[in-house]
Order: sequence, then structure tokens, then C-alpha cells
Amino acid sequence: MSAEIDFWLNPASVNTGDARRDEHLKSVDFFDAEHFKEINFTANTLEKVSGNKYEMYGDLTMKGN
Repeated sequence: MSAEIDFWLNPASVNTGDARRDEHLKSVDFFDAEHFKEINFTANTLEKVSGNKYEMYGDLTMKGN
């Protein structure tokens, strides 16, 4: 099976419904959204588990790593 999946998100857009938690997630403790504007995921493997269930593997880049 082949699939091409590549997505990014802006960590400053985190909205969990709890303002204190959101600010903590955006802080240097987690995403450091002020300095790192993107979180990227690029899939390199998609495997069928059973029926309509799949597992996806790939590279996640946060804080430039």
C-alpha cells in the first residue's frame, strides 16, 4: 500500500478548552511556540492492521528536531 502524508501545524494555535493548559503547552516547557512556529509529521509507512484499521509511522519534528 502506498500513501503520501505530510502535515504541519502551528503550535501557537493549540486550543484544548483550558486557557491555563494551552499557555503551558505553548511555553518553553513543551512546544516553545514563540521560537518554533511549526510541528511537522511526514509518514513513511502505512500498514493495515485489520479491517479498516491502519497504523502509520513516520518522522515527527518538534522544536527543530
